[in-house]
Amino acid sequence: MNNMELFEAIGEIDSGLITRCENEVVHAPKQTWVRWLSVAACLCLVILCIFTLPTFKQTPPPPITPGNHSSQPTTPNNTLLYINQLKQEPSFQNSGISLNVNDFIAMTDDEFLNYYGVSFSINKAVPALKLQPQNPAKRNGIFKSSGRGTYYDRHTFVFANDADSQRIEITLSKTAYYPGLMVGTDESTAQLKQSELGGFAVTIFQYAGENGGTCYHTEFLNNGIAYCMTSYNLSQKDYAAALTSVIADNVDTKANPAGAEDTHTATGTVNAVDENANLVSISVGDGAFSTLRVYLPDGEAKSYSVGDQVKVSYVGNPITICTIWERQLKSITTVND
Repeated sequence: MNNMELFEAIGEIDSGLITRCENEVVHAPKQTWVRWLSVAACLCLVILCIFTLPTFKQTPPPPITPGNHSSQPTTPNNTLLYINQLKQEPSFQNSGISLNVNDFIAMTDDEFLNYYGVSFSINKAVPALKLQPQNPAKRNGIFKSSGRGTYYDRHTFVFANDADSQRIEITLSKTAYYPGLMVGTDESTAQLKQSELGGFAVTIFQYAGENGGTCYHTEFLNNGIAYCMTSYNLSQKDYAAALTSVIADNVDTKANPAGAEDTHTATGTVNAVDENANLVSISVGDGAFSTLRVYLPDGEAKSYSVGDQVKVSYVGNPITICTIWERQLKSITTVND
């Protein structure tokens, strides 16, 4: 029995309906695996983007956290720059010298540059910074008399941008070698690291300034001139560039090796002992320093007395002017007469 005979056996069927059934084209159902394949492809693309796109972003430098000595290639020759964090804004020693107004000799910036025998090209290293004119309200000059000679000559050169929102101050002196940055006993034992710029070892401190801005500070003695260089709201890169230019302009490292790993010795007479701070002060008499302050390991200062002849061995340059911190001290021994 064919289909027609079956329909006739069931009953009367409209002939038009039969004709439409014969002519209708039946479409096969779409394969569901095609749809799921598209979904899977999209999911793979999303996962691929998640894991690969970050590799195209520039990786930021690791943050400098308190207690860490972060080394980052910030100078043009990729010198490792070590930053030593201070927990709080440090104190800076002020002059306590008695000054006689009749001994004052006024000087311009150019006269000061000639007096110290220094030069600065900071505006080339950091173009935004320009040497600022002296403040007329301040008395800029040296104090000199026939009896005392030149007894005060501290002067500050200021480099700032047009808005005075970024600045570097460089204070020079060649009559008083006291440190600019004052340190506490706990900080004197800190494991500080020195950076070597142009073959010259310096210690760079970072701290938060009065208004929360970032400050960097470095001080060193070279050729009888004390340098204290402090920046305000300047980037680490710009400060390193400015400091490198000051060293390149004024320090002759070929004449006197002064790298971070170079060992130096000094011999002199103990002129003061501070057991609370664990330091001794030594009159050197000749060489680069007239007086050298040495922080000792805990309790060792009481082993020395005023008048002792001692020999000090240390690595790198004094961390602050004329001051050997404990971490760079190799040895201190009494010298027999």
